[in-house]
Amino acid sequence: MNSMNSMDEQRPESLPRRQTDPAWLQDHFLETGHDETTRSATFTFIKRRNRHYAVTCRHVMEAISDPKMVPGARFPTIAIHIDRAVLNLSYFTAKGLSLGVGAPHAETKREEIDVAIAPIDGSYWGLLTSKKNKMAIDLDNWREPKWDAVKYCLAAGVLLTRKKQR
Repeated sequence: MNSMNSMDEQRPESLPRRQTDPAWLQDHFLETGHDETTRSATFTFIKRRNRHYAVTCRHVMEAISDPKMVPGARFPTIAIHIDRAVLNLSYFTAKGLSLGVGAPHAETKREEIDVAIAPIDGSYWGLLTSKKNKMAIDLDNWREPKWDAVKYCLAAGVLLTRKKQR
């Protein structure tokens, strides 16, 4: 298993990097391995009413049901990696694997809300803060910017590239 530790070994200092992390689409038990071809997305960490959440896009959550997105996975899930540890955002019930990431229902059927959220409190959040120096955007203390004064906006994410084939 190649866990791409180089990202984990660096303690991110920039605020956007501290508030985000890769979301890996993989098998719950890593039966298909994890390498530079493993599909990924980005989680953004938020805090609301003293609870922590990992937020991504609805289409990322829905992608794990597509066999082409997670090839060979019997139990496809979304995960966060810390060194060699895997924090699966799924769990098993009597009915099988249950994803711990959910999406709000769209108010209208013609327009979907492209957001998915997973609660990430307790030991998972403790590991992310202690091992990866992560912090959450505190929505209880967030104040709307003065939009008239904003000149540039950006979206932060993790860009991952594939290794060149030899």
